Amino acid sequence: MNKGIPIEDVLSLSKEIQGTFWGKSIMTSLQDYPRTSEIVLIVLIEMAFQIGVAGVFEFKKMLAALIDHDFELAAAEMLNSPWAKQQPDHAQTLAKTLMEIYT
Repeated sequence: MNKGIPIEDVLSLSKEIQGTFWGKSIMTSLQDYPRTSEIVLIVLIEMAFQIGVAGVFEFKKMLAALIDHDFELAAAEMLNSPWAKQQPDHAQTLAKTLMEIYT
């Protein structure tokens, strides 16, 4: 995780993400895979720190792919965004993290 994010912000974003429809749906779909759910939550927190929780939840195709455990598609959807064009290094790092979940 980005060492620059204060722990209070991480905890707040985590709680906010998990309290939403998308967050609950993703965490429920990954409940049998605790390590995977941690990685996905970290990726979402990293994104939310940059673009806000509401911004993360604009990535509906990415979120649906996460629910379906299609991490390659989720990464592709992440990279196919204006945010990825503005923050290419960060987006590439987070997309790679998702793609490496099952490799």
